[in-house]
Amino acid sequence: MPKITYVVFDMDGLLLEDPYTEANNRLLAPFGLTYTWTIKQKIMGRKEADAAAYFLDHYKIPMTPEEYIQERKRILEDLYPECKPLPGVIRLVTHLNANNVPICIATSSTRSAFNKKASSNKELFDLFGGNVVCSDDSHIERGKPFPDLFLAGAHKLGCNVTSQDSHCLVFEDSPLGVEAGLAANMTIVWVPDPCLTVDPLLAAKCAKVLPSLEEFEPAEFGLPPFDLGQ
Repeated sequence: MPKITYVVFDMDGLLLEDPYTEANNRLLAPFGLTYTWTIKQKIMGRKEADAAAYFLDHYKIPMTPEEYIQERKRILEDLYPECKPLPGVIRLVTHLNANNVPICIATSSTRSAFNKKASSNKELFDLFGGNVVCSDDSHIERGKPFPDLFLAGAHKLGCNVTSQDSHCLVFEDSPLGVEAGLAANMTIVWVPDPCLTVDPLLAAKCAKVLPSLEEFEPAEFGLPPFDLGQ
């Protein structure tokens, strides 16, 4: 395993609580339907339009993709302020920032959605110093499982990703995100939700599969170790 010198984080379900399950369940309730993890794990990580198309193809509710996206955005407006950092996040990101490890967020969220979540979590997101790549940024052509987001994140940090093992570590919670990180030739730490069905073949390609960022030990990847008692 190469010594890690750059770190890229996914956001929803990894850094922050994920509001999309609740939003989709509210949207489906009038139709007597439920948003299941079977469908969610095939959608999570996709760009907004791709996720909408997959969602509607499965649930067959009478909405166009544009109507679905607008209704979901309306519901999410109430949920974004409730999104809080997940266990271990503040400790790890603060530690990396304090030790001058270059860090970046590469998220499938739109820039508008990111800004709304960030406004409620300034303590966390200020630590990234503006190093954020969103799925609707003009230079991002493809969403996960393609590597575009993570390659753009690495580029923002000055990391030269080659076909060899890079020195860039990716934290992800979604299967499509893991595939994207692998496609970018990066080292992956997968932190899946306990409700997600973990593919053992995909897990075997990751450096670590952890139940929470609380379990991550930076020293195992050549990063500065946590201080005693930290």
